[in-house]
Amino acid sequence: MIKFAFRVQRCFPESLAQSWGEMITQFHLDTPQARILEIQHQTTAIGKSLHPEIMLSLLIKYEE
Repeated sequence: MIKFAFRVQRCFPESLAQSWGEMITQFHLDTPQARILEIQHQTTAIGKSLHPEIMLSLLIKYEE
């Protein structure tokens, strides 16, 4: 059965890859039987400073 999961995390641009990895690792810990089929991502700046935080959103398509 195909399912979808949505994950969101705040981070700074320089830690984007680390945040992505943490979110995928946590997804696998929460749903160890899942086989990921597709991951879509979106980043959105939070605030208007020269070094803003970003919101990383992942949409994970998987099957169990």
